[in-house]
Amino acid sequence: MTTVPAPRHSHRLDWLVRKLSPAMPWLFLALRRALIPTVCLVILAALFYLVPQSREVLLGLTEPPQTGPLSSTPLSVVNWTALISYYVASSVLALAVWYSARLLCTVEAWLGMPAAWKIRNLGPRWQAQVYNPAAMRFKDSDGDSIRRAIKWLPRAYGVLALSASMGALIFATLIWTVERGTALAVTTLAIIGPLLFVWGVAIRQAAMQSTSKWTQRAGIVMVAGIVIFCVGLGLALLFLDMANFAVWLIDVTASLLPAVLLAFVLWRRTVFTRWIDKEFWAESALDFEDVIGRVALFSGAGLVVLVLLAELKAAYVRSVGSAATVMIFLAAAVLFIAGLQLFLRRISRSVPGLTSAAAIVVFILASVAGCEPLGKEGLKAHARTAPVNAMLSGGAAGSSDAPPTPRLIVNAYGGGLRAAIYTSQVLARADDASCGEFGKHIEAMSGVSGGSLGIAVYLVARQQLIAHGDPWAPCEKATKTPLTDVVARALGQDHLSPVIARTLSLDLVPFTDPARGQAILDSWNDALADALKLAFAQQDALKHPPPGHVDDFDAPLAMKLADLSGGISPKPLVFFNTTDADNGNIVWFSNGANSAASSSFGDSSANGLMVGQAVLHSARFPIVTPAGEFMQGKTTHRLVDGGYADNSGAQTLMDQRARVNDGKSSNVVLIDIDGNPPAVFTIHKSGQDHECKPDKQLAIPTALLALLQARSAHAEQAVKRLADALPACTDSADKAHCLNPVRLSAPLDDNEKLSVERQCDQLKRARTAPLGWYTGNETAATVAEAAYRTADDLCRRAGLKEPCISPKPRDASPKGRRALLADSAP
Repeated sequence: MTTVPAPRHSHRLDWLVRKLSPAMPWLFLALRRALIPTVCLVILAALFYLVPQSREVLLGLTEPPQTGPLSSTPLSVVNWTALISYYVASSVLALAVWYSARLLCTVEAWLGMPAAWKIRNLGPRWQAQVYNPAAMRFKDSDGDSIRRAIKWLPRAYGVLALSASMGALIFATLIWTVERGTALAVTTLAIIGPLLFVWGVAIRQAAMQSTSKWTQRAGIVMVAGIVIFCVGLGLALLFLDMANFAVWLIDVTASLLPAVLLAFVLWRRTVFTRWIDKEFWAESALDFEDVIGRVALFSGAGLVVLVLLAELKAAYVRSVGSAATVMIFLAAAVLFIAGLQLFLRRISRSVPGLTSAAAIVVFILASVAGCEPLGKEGLKAHARTAPVNAMLSGGAAGSSDAPPTPRLIVNAYGGGLRAAIYTSQVLARADDASCGEFGKHIEAMSGVSGGSLGIAVYLVARQQLIAHGDPWAPCEKATKTPLTDVVARALGQDHLSPVIARTLSLDLVPFTDPARGQAILDSWNDALADALKLAFAQQDALKHPPPGHVDDFDAPLAMKLADLSGGISPKPLVFFNTTDADNGNIVWFSNGANSAASSSFGDSSANGLMVGQAVLHSARFPIVTPAGEFMQGKTTHRLVDGGYADNSGAQTLMDQRARVNDGKSSNVVLIDIDGNPPAVFTIHKSGQDHECKPDKQLAIPTALLALLQARSAHAEQAVKRLADALPACTDSADKAHCLNPVRLSAPLDDNEKLSVERQCDQLKRARTAPLGWYTGNETAATVAEAAYRTADDLCRRAGLKEPCISPKPRDASPKGRRALLADSAP
């Protein structure tokens, strides 16, 4: 017999195999048997630690106090309902990950192991003997390592899932206080400490019948856990400062929850002896029929919760929060997909290739019937037009047929909720500072996306307030901000949660119209209605609206577009800009000034269109809201966000300038409102300029960056062309003033108490807009402060002789804003 020589360097390969062999069972289970929980963990890690917007949402749960000059209290503000919802939903997700991984690893495990792994006593229940390592008389090291992986990988997955979500919460509270690396290190210490302590207790219990050496090691682990926990939370308290003690307590709770889950999975059999079968160990193989009922029950319960969230009123969904909604969806999805995989595994035993065939059939059906559904949104309650006779509205309206001069044309950039808050508060503060005189000068307005929403909320709120009285009577410029209070309450909300709830539930149902566009429209409308009701309730004379106009407060955005006037005489010409997805052209909807509503599709095409519908067409933020359907006769147009074509709104004013002020542009002044902080901005402090640059980790791919930069350049060019067409902007000094936008920039640059780094952080947070429709309390307060500083400048541009005095935002601190929003809650 000829002996085949061993391959050269085979001993090195054997060494490598021996070193890697302990990890093979773990990798096999993670990437093959328990792939679904593995993917869920990857999604969690990416969502929390790679997406800056998620940190803004989490920080909104535990807002630190406003440290600027407007802060009136050192106490923290906590959104308790959303925070508790996040705790509960994160725990449910961790349990779902643990349980689904356990089922995927143990159900019919004897059929999924590679042939090279021959494991004794690992089979179906009717074949298997009870596994008792102490009673085993043979050495089965490979089998023991595989059983160990089957037992501990699901437990590790559950603890990792909860550690990721709780660590993200701690990290979010620290990231704007210390450097990224320091925040991550403190978060790691805070999470690992309690886990080590529980692990040490488990070792101590397991070593009670062993040598004292293991007992001593367990004590060392427990002490190390306590020390690490104290160090981590002590540093967190130091960085947060004692003023944020409530936030620190929330961090303490978040750090303890993963350890509580670990204790539960370790000792649940001891606690729940009545309901848990102790005969079989955690690594025992199970039959499919033993578990499918529980999986179906858990999956169905998760789906029912999602549907209930989607159907709740927007105010209640906002109280749950976006983060908790995402967690509930992931929990339901993990259990549902795990149950589906177990089912396909079971039936594919008799029909090989069934799983692949099912995937191919689903793909074909999706391709055949996969036409993109379009949004067909509307408001059910149709509010009447507010009966505004501007000539009889006292000091809030004009007193002569001749409109005041100069006339103002306003364009408002897109930028999601942040731009909407800034645009509406800039205009409202100028009105409040002049007791309504500023608004009389507005001749035309053009908005895009968030700018459209800001314009609409400002005009509708102004029109409703004037329709039922004079909100500025008597004129008290130094104290009264009725219009600003309404727009702040309406837009300073979490408008993202209702969208997330619909997106992850009803919009996943095939062959149905998307519901997420309707969700955000309902959220805008309900928030504005609640803000108006509170404003009227606070005025004794307006507690009861005039007969026949109760609906004005229920659906303010259901106002017909043709009736939109803002309580201004003559009615300003308003354009809401969107983009036609089929040809890329700018499309606009207008109130038509002195005529009926019109659009770029034709003068009669917008008849019957509601203000809310026009705004939604303009603000169809990509993916978050679906493309909208607009019918022109028998032709269907697909409309998307107006920022695709022109994010400034200036191009439409340029094209339609013949309709503005009867084509007379000599006395027209441009107000360019840009609610987007620049990528690179300068802060002036102590007579020096300090440049703030974006963080490196926020960099985006060059290809996408080029598209965004091109869009910004086109918007700036549109504004320049509009300014060139206005005689009031032709002189060098005036043109520089016209091209100086009313912009969200460093609002606290004259505050010596704040460091340059802190001011840069505030503007970076303001630039981070999660999916367009969410801003945290501190970001909204920063925007409010920036808007407050523009009032005097806007009054000067309007040529007002009376001095404009704008009260400081009394709700700018998180505590004040939270109290204000609580008053407006249903």
